[in-house]
Amino acid sequence: MTSPNLRQFDGITRVMVKIVLVALSSAALVGLALLVLASPVLIGKLYGRHGDFSMQASLGEAYGAASALLAALALGAVCVSLSAQQKRARRDMRNRQRDRVRQTVMLALAEPAYAQCWGSRFSPDTVDERLFFYTNLIVLDWSYAWEDGDLTEVQARQFLRSFFDSEVPRMYWERHGDWHHPRLTLTRSDRFIAMMNEEYLRAIKGGPPSRCHSPMSACSFAAAAEVPKDGVRTQRPVAP
Repeated sequence: MTSPNLRQFDGITRVMVKIVLVALSSAALVGLALLVLASPVLIGKLYGRHGDFSMQASLGEAYGAASALLAALALGAVCVSLSAQQKRARRDMRNRQRDRVRQTVMLALAEPAYAQCWGSRFSPDTVDERLFFYTNLIVLDWSYAWEDGDLTEVQARQFLRSFFDSEVPRMYWERHGDWHHPRLTLTRSDRFIAMMNEEYLRAIKGGPPSRCHSPMSACSFAAAAEVPKDGVRTQRPVAP
């Protein structure tokens, strides 16, 4: 099973488990509510027929406690539901923000002239900026997967070790990483940056990368597809 399929399977499993837990919790609350509502009738049938109302009074006190407990459980369920909705709304907002960031980076990849709108050069003069934009996109995807729990620390470190065995990612992190100013790992995002710093410094100490920087050709990275009248699809390279 490939990694995307595995992540999709894990996501479906988590959703199914959540659905089952919600269904069981709802059934338990409904059952408890029905029991509390039916308890006066049951008490009357069991103890009221012989005129023993002292037992009814004692059970009435217990009924009041059970009602208070049910109300507390219902309030807790409402709070949990509101918290889940808030988390879902934050996650949706975060995903929309991530999509906007990806689209912005993809625009710079498709049209290199947009890179000058980012400010000073994103890469050294000897490196095509599109290589750095694409490297940044890889880092974003891994960091998002890590924050969402779809990437374990073992997997992340394996990816980062291979990542920093190439010269371009090393140049990218040397220029844009905060390895020289380590941060406190207060959040999962901070933890991912810390792992990147650790793997980058480990790679630097380990020696030169196995893959050196290769200049891009003038017609690579951007291509427009054409479908002629005869139905044969061809690709027309677009120069940067």
